[in-house]
Amino acid sequence: MRWRLRIYSPTGAYRYDRTLDQAEVTQAGLTMTLEPYGNCLEANFSAKASSLGIGDRDIVQIQTRPSDPNVTDDTVLWTSRFAGIAVLSGARHAPDATGFKLVGLKKRLEEVDVTTSHYPQQSVHTTISQVIAHLTNGRLPAQMNNVTQVPDPSVTAGALHPNYQSGKEVLDKLVSLVPGWKSWGYNADFQLVIDRGEGVVSIDEAVLGTRIEWTPSGSEELITAVRWLIGNRPKVLYAFTGMGTYEVLPAGIVSSSSSLNSAFGYAAKVLALTTPRDYLKPSGTPVHASAANPGSSVSNISHLADDNPSTVAGINFGDYSVGSTQTVEVRWDISMTEALDLLGFELQNAQGATFVNVGVIVYQASDPAQFLDFYPSPTEFKNGLLLFGGPDIRALMQANPLYDSCRITLSITGPTNGSATIGTARPLLVDRVTLERLASLYYREPSPDPATIRLPGFVTPGATASIQRRTLDGSLIETLSRPVQKIEYRISAREYGDSYLHVGQRDDPEASALKAVIEQRDNQATLNAVRYGP
Repeated sequence: MRWRLRIYSPTGAYRYDRTLDQAEVTQAGLTMTLEPYGNCLEANFSAKASSLGIGDRDIVQIQTRPSDPNVTDDTVLWTSRFAGIAVLSGARHAPDATGFKLVGLKKRLEEVDVTTSHYPQQSVHTTISQVIAHLTNGRLPAQMNNVTQVPDPSVTAGALHPNYQSGKEVLDKLVSLVPGWKSWGYNADFQLVIDRGEGVVSIDEAVLGTRIEWTPSGSEELITAVRWLIGNRPKVLYAFTGMGTYEVLPAGIVSSSSSLNSAFGYAAKVLALTTPRDYLKPSGTPVHASAANPGSSVSNISHLADDNPSTVAGINFGDYSVGSTQTVEVRWDISMTEALDLLGFELQNAQGATFVNVGVIVYQASDPAQFLDFYPSPTEFKNGLLLFGGPDIRALMQANPLYDSCRITLSITGPTNGSATIGTARPLLVDRVTLERLASLYYREPSPDPATIRLPGFVTPGATASIQRRTLDGSLIETLSRPVQKIEYRISAREYGDSYLHVGQRDDPEASALKAVIEQRDNQATLNAVRYGP
């Protein structure tokens, strides 16, 4: 087998190849780590830097081909095994070998922000394609604009407003919308790939060169439920039928995932959602409540719900009542089931109004005099979002089992005979389907039978290892099916192209502890802000 390094500039321009004969790599060789769906994680090797010419942040592909004496054209039969960015590029003036480290191209999506302000409601596949096309238009290497390995799941994504989120955050959100999609990354051929939990690696202990090393089982981390902190809520004022006004204090809004039915017990992880709008969904159809102000009118009211803030509904305040201002009401009626998931309201591109207010009433349809009325105070929209729900509000709604209807009202106040425009206005509910999918990625239970399995050659990545265990005489003992955590390709003087599968393993205790510290550090500020306010 032969190998080479194909080297590109940080912007993706091809520079040159360094073959086995040219690259002064130490006998320890090259180690490449991939995820089971082909996403490249990390590659490491040591070499004399002057023999490679790899610069800072250069893009490097590691490729192999068979050592076939009949092949003389060195440009054919090469297979890409890894592609990544050189984040450690050796010491170019050192006389001896120094270290090199490549990390997968997914890292670049963490480093660029999405400047496109709006993607319309459309298929997930179309939005992913557009996001990648925009990012590779002068900001990322053109080779990364390759979505040929991304299937079309026939799932619709709502309107997306990235607001300078990183490319990784945007793709994380889009992937989380599709049932069965777990993650995403870039493979060795610069292709965007999706983790769908597919592919089987067949392993037979009888095959020459196969070696299985069983390791102790670990259970450092147990997560069977996820509790989401969605955002901050102002004080909420409420009143029941015939009673005075009460208040619910400001709080962080919490939503829980369902729990795994685990034999290992209940263990919850608390996570903050830094972009809460991405995990809420609109509901209801806007209707102009003309009886409240017969002199008013609302034109193009459907634009309030069309996912495009730049298309507006027109408000004519009229002169129905005495005074310098008038109020126009727009209402949304939703079911009581939806009302229990009501978390907030979205208002975008409002022009010309002097005051807006949002109110909610849940009531008994057969006896409207039985009601619970509540509204946030003050009505302050942050980035177009007003949150006012939560478990305590849900409990108030459920206080009277006869409540079966819900109405949300947006009151818009403006000058008599004046006008205003609004781009988007709609109630927002918890998107439980998306949160459940996201929670499933965090669930952790102890894995049975962890092992490191050495296989000759380069195996095709897959999510599951099918292991045929045998006796010394070759008789089949059993066939085990275990999840694959990662795959290592190793090229060295002794292991000239072998694969190592890490099966059924979790991070070792030290790595788990470090990961927990990092997660806690990164998450704590957000958690505190959500719980206690800025």
